[in-house]
Amino acid sequence: MAQRRLTFDARMLAPANTLILFTVIVLITLRWSEWGGPDSYFNSVTVALLTVLLALNLQLDRLGGSLFALPMLFLSLSMLVNGADSGLGTVRSGISAALALGVFALGSIPLSRTELGWLIRGFLAVCLGIALYRLPAADLSPGDGFQNFNENANAAAIFFLFCTFLALLTLRGLPRWLAVVAFASLVLATQSRTGVLATVLGLATLAAFGTGSEADSGSQARLRLTIAGAMVILMVVAIEVLPQVLVRLRSLETGRTLFWETAFQASVSSAKTTIFGTGPATAGLQVQRTLLRDAGSHNAYLDAAASVGYPYLISLLCALAWWVKNLVRDGHREILWVVGPVMLVGMTEATLFSGPSTLWFGLAFAGLWLRAHDEPAAEAHRRVPAPIPRRDLLPPRREPPPVRRPVASRRWTATAAPPRRGLMP
Repeated sequence: MAQRRLTFDARMLAPANTLILFTVIVLITLRWSEWGGPDSYFNSVTVALLTVLLALNLQLDRLGGSLFALPMLFLSLSMLVNGADSGLGTVRSGISAALALGVFALGSIPLSRTELGWLIRGFLAVCLGIALYRLPAADLSPGDGFQNFNENANAAAIFFLFCTFLALLTLRGLPRWLAVVAFASLVLATQSRTGVLATVLGLATLAAFGTGSEADSGSQARLRLTIAGAMVILMVVAIEVLPQVLVRLRSLETGRTLFWETAFQASVSSAKTTIFGTGPATAGLQVQRTLLRDAGSHNAYLDAAASVGYPYLISLLCALAWWVKNLVRDGHREILWVVGPVMLVGMTEATLFSGPSTLWFGLAFAGLWLRAHDEPAAEAHRRVPAPIPRRDLLPPRREPPPVRRPVASRRWTATAAPPRRGLMP
């Protein structure tokens, strides 16, 4: 009866989880578009849906839940210590970041993978159609990249990278690689240096480790050849933008390095700030007040350290490393293609660790999608007891007795001489 109840609950939860995850993907896309913004209702609805998702699926991974509980503890302490000074916005940002960490701590949840796959295919088709419709009218002169329907070119590159993740995870065969090439080409159109380098890193990882889903060696060879050709094209573009990157790295007075230096100084300004930060999502405000200009930290790691503290950042990175290692150990090498570009983008954009942003939620969704493929079978195998061998239930088999055939009896013995027949009487 317990097993039947678990199966019934899983069947009921699968459509609900599928609908929630797809709705969150759409809401995050709208949140970081020209129709959304930090104060839009898309963020509030996303937080509410993630709360429902965690409430419906209370089966947290034991070790993963304990590892992600440590950064949640430091996040809560930062909210308590800085809540009075930072206001209600800090509390809301902290709750949003905690919910995003809760999604990482989830184990295997029931999903209707077929239905969710078709929904994501439709989502990718719509996004690709809108991008191709807007691309001819875009200004692609040097320094002005393709913005799509996002806030700026960098946000568009992050969104196209997110679509590339979804295509790699949910599509198979030729449609997968056509979608990957299409969205990777749109990343080039944004002229985002970080987006180009992240795409090159992802393709290099994909060529080195594969996807784990191609069966024969011929498919692997064609995969690597296709990726190698795409990398050559991307490297040509990267060579053009690398000198600009090096110029900005040499300068400490202009560019993002000035923002990084300001955020780092804010993170170590006092012992309290080093341990507890200044409050969730407040590092950007510290940079603006110091430089007197509209800018942020432009670095997710320094932003997290300055906002919540270094203990939070270190514990979160350790938990994330274990999460990736666990997925790779289970045979899901696709996560390596996702996690590398995400961590690289975090070095130049403060889009990680603070809440369900595009790439941060995309990384968590990749883990849920990959685990939903193999984990339910493993759980069912652990619930069903092993069958008892047949020889323990049936009596031992007995061989039939041998068949005895009658033997003709002798009329004389060995000592008695046989009667003589012949001429003599």
